[in-house]
Amino acid sequence: MPRISGAFRAFACVTLLMSMSACSSSGNDALEHENASTVDAKIIDGKTTKDEIKSAFGDPDDVDYKSKDSEVWKYTFSKSHYDPFAMRAFESTMRGKKKTLTVFFEGNTVQKHLLSSSSFEHSTGHW
Repeated sequence: MPRISGAFRAFACVTLLMSMSACSSSGNDALEHENASTVDAKIIDGKTTKDEIKSAFGDPDDVDYKSKDSEVWKYTFSKSHYDPFAMRAFESTMRGKKKTLTVFFEGNTVQKHLLSSSSFEHSTGHW
């Protein structure tokens, strides 16, 4: 029976770990590379219009009608990856970041906006 070298074993382990650390993203891709500074450069409270927001970020993921002239638009983006080092028997862990852009309108004009970002961790059982 042929003997497997230590280098091959190490390569096999690294390959296995890499294959288990898949990435995924969801939501509005326009937010992926945005931060507070870049969003503030695109949105000027009291001046930016709905059409300009749609041009920059596309259609919102969610629209909430507060009153006849007041709306809240939300855009979300999340990117996650499996963490192979956090795996336990019959359980896997996914970690990532989520961004949410919330835009408050009065009529056709942005009243205020907020970009928030948070980290998350989600574990799932395999039973």
